[in-house]
Amino acid sequence: MKFLCLSDLHGGKSRLQKIKFGLKEKYDVLIIAGDLTEMGTREETEEMLNYLSWLEKKIILIPGNHDFYLQKVGSKEIEKEYPFITMLENDKFSIKENEKYINIYGFAWTEEYFDFAYTKTLKELNKMTAEIIDECKNENIDIIVAHNPPSHKNLSYVRQGYGECYQEEDIGLCCINNMITILKPKYLICGHIHENGGKSAVIENTQVYNVANGIKIIEV
Repeated sequence: MKFLCLSDLHGGKSRLQKIKFGLKEKYDVLIIAGDLTEMGTREETEEMLNYLSWLEKKIILIPGNHDFYLQKVGSKEIEKEYPFITMLENDKFSIKENEKYINIYGFAWTEEYFDFAYTKTLKELNKMTAEIIDECKNENIDIIVAHNPPSHKNLSYVRQGYGECYQEEDIGLCCINNMITILKPKYLICGHIHENGGKSAVIENTQVYNVANGIKIIEV
């Protein structure tokens, strides 16, 4: 099964238009790894969700820190209104292909920052991911989709400052690295850090893609 992965649309439709009209490679399911919207209003969210229906594909949607309305209404309401969408905030979803299941875990949360959506303290994030590991450690998780990247030089380091006066800051989440270490997914899809969009890394045999810019097709 082929999954087309992208993230951080922020209300933009150009990548979706390229997928609809310019993408030659076939895919089965679209994965969005957070920040569907920019301002996160109801109007913007509904506009983007209605636009996604135009693709006529099954969509797995992980919210991001800009998606205020998605957090307000929750996954049940979204899935009721848009049945082609499965929204994963901190949940597992399985797709059956032939005689096997492909297991996907979605994790929307990022580190607490002002009043953004889907944020927790590091202590809370560590607790949440420890519970995920305990829940899923005996299961075969094929794909983890997390809005925030794990800690890695290629994926989560950003420059702070100007000119020659700058330092690199790692805003990856080590608790997501722990999920990789123990759950051993084939793939981890993330976004959030636009500067590293399009970059990839291999962490303990897990192929990780930051899809904040562009798209990536993976096959399981």
